[in-house]
Amino acid sequence: MKFTRYSALFAIVVAVCVLACWGTSTSPFEGSFRIWIQMNPLTAVMFILSGAALMASSKKLRTPISVIIFLVSLTNILRVLGWTDFGIDTLFFSDQIGETRMAPNTALCFLLMSGALFKLDDQLEKNWRVTEICALAIHLISMATLIGYTYGAKPLYGVSDFIPMAVHTAITFLVLSLGILTHRPDTGLVSVLTKRDLGGYSSRRMLPAVILIPLILGWMRLAGQAEGIYGAEFGTALSVIINVVC
Repeated sequence: MKFTRYSALFAIVVAVCVLACWGTSTSPFEGSFRIWIQMNPLTAVMFILSGAALMASSKKLRTPISVIIFLVSLTNILRVLGWTDFGIDTLFFSDQIGETRMAPNTALCFLLMSGALFKLDDQLEKNWRVTEICALAIHLISMATLIGYTYGAKPLYGVSDFIPMAVHTAITFLVLSLGILTHRPDTGLVSVLTKRDLGGYSSRRMLPAVILIPLILGWMRLAGQAEGIYGAEFGTALSVIINVVC
């Protein structure tokens, strides 16, 4: 529960900083970071709503916020599909945002977020599964985005010719998804990590290595290939060998 509140607060702080940058016409992504995408102002507002809903102690407050998030994300998905464009993601700082519309994967994550928040405090096990599935989907999408930026693989963080999800958007989604999953630490997949038995202890110790080692090895494989140390065939074979051994 404590991490859930911290994750919600993190999302709100990031969103407020983004809106402050838009309001002062400054960007944190200058110089070497100019290639990174800025967060749409509406995305920041949605993060504030998501953080507020996650911190809310009453379902009566969380439900209307979830509905708002659902409707806003749905309108942006309809825009991406080419059905209609309400221009809702151009309401804030419309004279500055230019082509910085809400990314398709961002809209999808907020759609999943609305479902996760709506069922967050439901005591039925099957309804908690809905929250867990939505949070896991957000986690995977945001993780894929960050890996895509790390390896320079645009199909992982962008959809077709639409503007891609911003790096700090992906990080915020990642933190929020973890906050939702840890809201009920004794239930679902997270309970495997929180158990006080040998299995839980081993899982907690192994989790960082399971995540970081493949990322580091993948980056090293691409770096070696880019420097011409070995070709694509050898790099692929090396990755397979390392994955089998590890």
